[in-house]
Amino acid sequence: MRAMYGAVSLTSAQSALEAFIQKWSMYPSAVKVWTNNFRYVEQLFEYQAEIRKNIYTTNMIEAFNSALRKVTNRKAAFHNDNAVFKILYLRTMDIANKWIKPISGWAIIRGKLDIVLPNWDNADAA
Repeated sequence: MRAMYGAVSLTSAQSALEAFIQKWSMYPSAVKVWTNNFRYVEQLFEYQAEIRKNIYTTNMIEAFNSALRKVTNRKAAFHNDNAVFKILYLRTMDIANKWIKPISGWAIIRGKLDIVLPNWDNADAA
């Protein structure tokens, strides 16, 4: 998958998909999912490499989900649904306060987004 997402061009990504299909042909269901949905990967190549990387990188999302799972897996049962919502809310606030690290290369990405999507930052102002 990394070869597809990290490819320098759409042609390279398509070659990586072909390699994936050949390597994983013993799992036709997995191959079918990727071939049927490759058009979504193709859309990434409408953007420059720096923007593309931040679109497909999910480390931040995975870290957030992992932090939420830690607080819900520790308890065998919650008294009610409201108790779950409260603990998830508190954990979300805790995570938000700790996330102070900026996105790597944000100045470059911001400049390129301003070119590709001129009014992307002012959507709320309209």
